[in-house]
Amino acid sequence: MDTNETKMISFSLLERLELHEILPKKESRVVLVVLKDLKKKLELTQEEISKFQIKDTILPNGRNGISLNNDGVNYTKEIEITKLEKDVISSLFNKLDETKELPESLLNIDQQISSN
Repeated sequence: MDTNETKMISFSLLERLELHEILPKKESRVVLVVLKDLKKKLELTQEEISKFQIKDTILPNGRNGISLNNDGVNYTKEIEITKLEKDVISSLFNKLDETKELPESLLNIDQQISSN
């Protein structure tokens, strides 16, 4: 993948939310610019929130979560990822893998990012 090349990645609603949540808040200036663009792509739209009846909820274990209708569970969105965004995600996943903190829920994204 050269610097101008992009890749289409299929994200579920939950994958988008989880990836958005674990992206670093502090980084180098260059990485922060890339993260800003990536976060914008991952954000849920008002249309998606209405269509899939997405709501904040408290899980039985006391943690925050979301609820959504059945259509939302199966919904995926193709998002164009740049080479720089791919590199940032790969670096993050490698760090999480080293510390054994890579969420199973993001394994599909890791595999899509890693494939040619």
